[in-house]
Amino acid sequence: MGLRPFKTHEGLIFFGRQRQIVELLERLHRTRFVGVIGSSGSGKSSLIFAGLVPALQAGFLVGDRDRWVVVKLTPGDNPWRRLSDALSGALRNIGLEGDADLLHKTAERAGVSGLVQVMGPLLEKANANLLLFVDQFEEIFRRDADSLASQQREEDTDFVSVVLGMSHQRDAPVFVVFTMRSDHLGDCDAFLGLPEALNESQYLVPRLSRDEVRLAIEGPIRLFQKEAAPRLVDRLLNDLGGQHDQLPVLQHALMRMWMRLIESGQPTMDLEHYKEVGTLTDALWRHADEALAGLDPAGVHAKKAVAAALEGMDQEEVRFFQVIFQALTDTDHANRKVRRWQSLRGLRELTGRRLPDIHRLLERFVDDRRSFLRYSGEGGSTGPEATLVDISHESLIRQWNRLGTWVEEEARNRDTYLRLRDDAKRWEAGAGGLWEDPELFQARQWWDKLGPTPVWARRYGAGFEAADRFLRESERKRDLEKQREQQEKKKEQERIELASRNALMRRTVRRTTVAALVALSLAAFAVSQWRRAESGEHAAWSLSLLRTDPEQSLRRAIQAVEKASTTTSAGALSEALAVAVVRKLWSVRLARASAVAFSPDGRRLVAGSAAGEGPGRVGIWDGETGRLQASLCDQDVAALRWTPDGSGVLLGLDDGSVVLWSDAARGEPSGVTALVPAREMEQLEDMDVRPDGRELAVAAGEKGLLRFELDLGANSASARARMKAPAIAGGPQDAIASVAYSPDGRRLAVGGSKGTVALIDTGTGQRLCETQPLGVEILRVGFSGPGLGLVAASSFDHALRSWPAEDCRSEPTRHVGHRAFVMDLGFTSDGAYLVSVSHDSTIKLWDPRAERDELFSRRMTRSGAGRIAAYNFSRVATVPPNASTSAGSSHRTRIATVGADREGGDAPGETLALWDIASRDDANRLRALTGSAQAEEPERLPALLSLARKLQIEPTIRDPLPDCR
Repeated sequence: MGLRPFKTHEGLIFFGRQRQIVELLERLHRTRFVGVIGSSGSGKSSLIFAGLVPALQAGFLVGDRDRWVVVKLTPGDNPWRRLSDALSGALRNIGLEGDADLLHKTAERAGVSGLVQVMGPLLEKANANLLLFVDQFEEIFRRDADSLASQQREEDTDFVSVVLGMSHQRDAPVFVVFTMRSDHLGDCDAFLGLPEALNESQYLVPRLSRDEVRLAIEGPIRLFQKEAAPRLVDRLLNDLGGQHDQLPVLQHALMRMWMRLIESGQPTMDLEHYKEVGTLTDALWRHADEALAGLDPAGVHAKKAVAAALEGMDQEEVRFFQVIFQALTDTDHANRKVRRWQSLRGLRELTGRRLPDIHRLLERFVDDRRSFLRYSGEGGSTGPEATLVDISHESLIRQWNRLGTWVEEEARNRDTYLRLRDDAKRWEAGAGGLWEDPELFQARQWWDKLGPTPVWARRYGAGFEAADRFLRESERKRDLEKQREQQEKKKEQERIELASRNALMRRTVRRTTVAALVALSLAAFAVSQWRRAESGEHAAWSLSLLRTDPEQSLRRAIQAVEKASTTTSAGALSEALAVAVVRKLWSVRLARASAVAFSPDGRRLVAGSAAGEGPGRVGIWDGETGRLQASLCDQDVAALRWTPDGSGVLLGLDDGSVVLWSDAARGEPSGVTALVPAREMEQLEDMDVRPDGRELAVAAGEKGLLRFELDLGANSASARARMKAPAIAGGPQDAIASVAYSPDGRRLAVGGSKGTVALIDTGTGQRLCETQPLGVEILRVGFSGPGLGLVAASSFDHALRSWPAEDCRSEPTRHVGHRAFVMDLGFTSDGAYLVSVSHDSTIKLWDPRAERDELFSRRMTRSGAGRIAAYNFSRVATVPPNASTSAGSSHRTRIATVGADREGGDAPGETLALWDIASRDDANRLRALTGSAQAEEPERLPALLSLARKLQIEPTIRDPLPDCR
């Protein structure tokens, strides 16, 4: 029987549940209603089919009738119709006529009383009781209330009301039993009267004792004159342990061993049969792989034969089964993998195949020797295409890794589609904007790879056409912006060429003028004109280099003013100074750069890269000179942090593991110790170390927030990490993307897909407060130094927000100005600036205390090969607040960034860079000098020139990391 429940005629081989059957009979006799509640895999359906029903048919329920009409149904997609079909079919089975349409209309019109008026005389005529058995009652909750019409919701409510009402009335001998998974108990309050009925009579299915499981194993085997070796039974009981799917997995393994025993002709089932089928650990998924490969269901096939058959499968056939099983599964609101029935009509529309082909392929999984899939309804009164297909038991989803992977892929596709659809609805309602790259680029790649259709999207509600239109409109807007950008680039190139021609003309004029003036003895006037011409040339070059090389632009502007103090040279100097507030000190090429951090004393930088064409790398540089101090190979970095004493570096890797490079401070590429294995997380988005070094927090995506107790020890060999109880469970709607500790280590900020920032007490693990939902995913969170007491977050809506750490429920201070995702943020250690970096190629400086436009902005671009390339910043690091004294005041406003050339190409490509931000005093002085419309040119130009010479710097390009040997 495999994974399917026992059937009524199999009651003779249903052992180990006698005590529970008696208890059910007593409750049913007392109340005529029993809700049988249990976890998935606890044997609820089999207890009713093969336990309770045969006991009723044997006359064990007290009453004046011992004949029973058993009406069995699952709610499916139309509970009313299925109830009518089941009632009429059950009556026909005992020789009575029951019109399904009449029953359906009577129930709708007159409810319970109408049904009793129709059913009562029929039951009286047959001298029978009626048992209404609703299996898998939780299906009534799986229909997404947001996608149902109000009429359908009312029908569901009426269906539950009728089912309960039939057990309450006493005019006809009707008894009601339903089975439901225990994790849906909280959903019952959606229907009036259902919680009260369950409080009065529910039966929580207990786990079988060891003796009861032994009887369930040995009883059926002995019934058919065979034996189970005692050592096999003991091994099965020990292997069973407390695993979640113990009964269905055991039932399936016993079926496989029975087939093998009959095939061998031996009298005793023993360990050799157990090992041949793969034991409890592998039997189910190996059998599912055999079914997928189309191997004979009568045999037990060797692993190599199954692997070879899977390798030789037609990929179109594999894709067919993937589409089918993704349609038959889902993840619910708690991220549990669950079944989802589909009609044959739906599968035909989804796959584009004829029904005979679908039946032929599904038979691999429907065959009674496998029973992985099952048909239900058999078309009912609405034709064969209405027959429902369902997975026999959810243990198949949990045990068959291939199916689990398909389910996770479908969940990711669903989430992407729903976000696209919901943003499309907001855009059409005027409440949101179109998408931009890179989000748009990724969405188009996803759409083209999946090829979603209206039939596929229908399972997630309406809105497919709106999503398609939204995606195309976003691309149209992007293409128009690219055209405008190309036109701007062309105009800028023409301006540069014009400046060059003007310079040539000025040189020609200058030579002619000088010659004439010499000839006329007007040398002084000629020199003056020559200097003004030189000044104009430098000013033109300064303006043309403003976007592509700000440092060279400032140098040219200073030369322009030194040659001649003119309105043009003063304007060029003001423009160049506005960008020079953020000055690049040095940079180094670091392929696939992914993370960067300052040492606790602010004197060193560590940066790492992810895997690509080669393995990831880690390097440590002198923060002043940019000289490489140490490097480490074969580490695919997702996040990194220094240990609080600055002696080592914690590396969070792409595979979800965390390692300690304990010899980092000494510059030794050794001493790498594993702290957290990959199996603990599988996914690592971000991490942070508490300032006292005793705790590590990890943003593990859908696995939530994970916290580890750290003991870094005296050396790498003694370092340890032990997981604490999870603070946030995670899931698709609450995936954790970023974590950050406050400077005093008492608070932990957490943000992610839920769109809120939560503050966790690191001592108790409890939530101190949580911000109001922003309606958009959080990308990064961070704390200011102790003086400001702020917590800030960046998000997908191109904005930053900050809250007082003591009152995060208050309205946030918003900082708006970026044109793309704000990828990271930080506070300078002196508290002067909130710094943000974005995929719009800019570093922006904000006043952390005020909600207004940015103070200064620096755009990172480069020119070459006839183009100006934009740059995607991905991470920023600031000097830690407690490093101000040790590092010196000159380091307090330094930041480091990593990022990549948005369009690829040659250097700089992915680049690590160190920047110095002008002090707040110099910045305020610059704003005063350039923002005063009343200041006269002669009065402010010397001050501007003095400030420019102070900020002038020549950035250094350092050699890339040496190759790994």
